[in-house]
Amino acid sequence: MAEHFSALAQVTIERSELVAYLDGTPRLTGHWDDWDAVGERTYGGLARVDDALRMGVYRYHIRRIFSKCDSIGRFFQYDDATRTFTFGTFFFSEDPEDLAFFFAVARGLARYMHGEDAGYAVVDRVLWGGGSHLLMELGPGRSRFLQSPGDEAYARRRAQADATFEALMMLYGVENPRPIDQLDAVR
Repeated sequence: MAEHFSALAQVTIERSELVAYLDGTPRLTGHWDDWDAVGERTYGGLARVDDALRMGVYRYHIRRIFSKCDSIGRFFQYDDATRTFTFGTFFFSEDPEDLAFFFAVARGLARYMHGEDAGYAVVDRVLWGGGSHLLMELGPGRSRFLQSPGDEAYARRRAQADATFEALMMLYGVENPRPIDQLDAVR
């Protein structure tokens, strides 16, 4: 059995900015120059990622990410009280192009974040006890892959991702869980 990755993005963001993001035109991969963190094979695939990004707004692309997995195990939610937006899936692809696509969609959030807004995107083998495969920090107008487990930012974002994954696993660990999918409700 393949040990799929799990993918998670979580940021603080105003609801109005989240709606603008969801309805916004994606930035193409050439906007960033650090894709080597995803894997060298990705450089040939970035053109295909860009072709996919040209096909719709971010809301459509999040649905595209979801279409590759079961409804149970994917999540999209916004908490108005904490201004926290979370999306991802426990069952995600291992293909470098799919990883680049996920991170391109997550990176788009940075354009809509302001002030103290902050967050991360991560891909790892959380269900199989692996560590972080790729970890990215997101902030207003910026995103960067975090490489070193000894780095303070890496440790902080890793701890946040672990806590979020654990909370989501508890929600999905009950008998007959309901999908966490508020994508169409966030308008």
